[in-house]
Amino acid sequence: MIEMKTFKQYQRFIKEELDSRQKRTVDGWIKEHPDAQQEGHPNAVAISNHVIPRGSHKVTIPFEDDGQAVAHPEVEKHLRSHGYSIDNYKKGTVRDKYNRQVSIGKVLQKTKAEDSVKNSFLNDPNRRGARQSSKGLSVTITRQPHQIAGMSTGQGWTSCVDMKCGFEKRYLKDEVREGTHVAYLHHVDDPDMKKPIARVALKPYRSEDGKSTILRPEDQVYGDSPDAFKRNVDAWAEKHFPIDKNKIYLKNKKVYDDGSEQVIGDADSIRNHPKKDIRRMFFYNSNKKVTPKHIDDGLNDEDWMVRHHAVLHANATRANVEKALKDEQPLVQYAANSKLRDMEKTRGK
Repeated sequence: MIEMKTFKQYQRFIKEELDSRQKRTVDGWIKEHPDAQQEGHPNAVAISNHVIPRGSHKVTIPFEDDGQAVAHPEVEKHLRSHGYSIDNYKKGTVRDKYNRQVSIGKVLQKTKAEDSVKNSFLNDPNRRGARQSSKGLSVTITRQPHQIAGMSTGQGWTSCVDMKCGFEKRYLKDEVREGTHVAYLHHVDDPDMKKPIARVALKPYRSEDGKSTILRPEDQVYGDSPDAFKRNVDAWAEKHFPIDKNKIYLKNKKVYDDGSEQVIGDADSIRNHPKKDIRRMFFYNSNKKVTPKHIDDGLNDEDWMVRHHAVLHANATRANVEKALKDEQPLVQYAANSKLRDMEKTRGK
């Protein structure tokens, strides 16, 4: 879904903003709301009016680089298989078995790493983005209709919601009208985000009682950013849109799902919810908080689809699978067999 570009390609590719025809299309979505250009669609304003100043459509916060950079999984796997442990991925160093600091680049060369692994290290957006931090960055969260609709159009990246050719672009109208916000990472001397470095969409989640809406960023970040960018946005959303522990929040079904959780709230409350659809959502792979204990409990659910989702979750253990193999529902047994084959393949690599 994401296509990375070199910095030179990025500079040539970027158009800075939607073209006039695209802007007219977006303006048609908000024609009933004359203030939407300055403040955002009323639904978006209602969500974030307590944090974005009146008469504005955005808020800018300093980018805080926490100094962390998560290693690319293929790079880390290769290094560990040769006896090296990550020392400082951001600086490109590891420790050998004698605890000596060694360059990752030299180790990859010495251990004859595949070109794909070398390229994953050299072109890792986390490391490239981490180097950008020294140039002075800011994070701006906006609800401006053009900047929502153009989150992947005319940018230094592309995605399935590209307004021109994205195969999921049909969602953009509802992204604007349902209250999606977008966080952009950009240089401090580019306050209007004409040439952003990266972005992540914040999607609306409505409480089950319909009384409140919170924003939470998707897992998928587009562009060339350090891992700290997503952590900055996560922290902002959690601070300004805290969850009520007595409530469950459901993701707006009209906006595009880019892989984040469908339901947010207390794990036990979701897991034991009277609605089977919500119990099923708990075991979607997008919910990374699921534990083997949750899965074991889920395999006792009266709804076979809950049991089916539970055994297929990424965190299912062999014990979970063996339990599911004894399920009375053939389709749960089939799912368990499929999961077992995947486990065997992974162990054989």
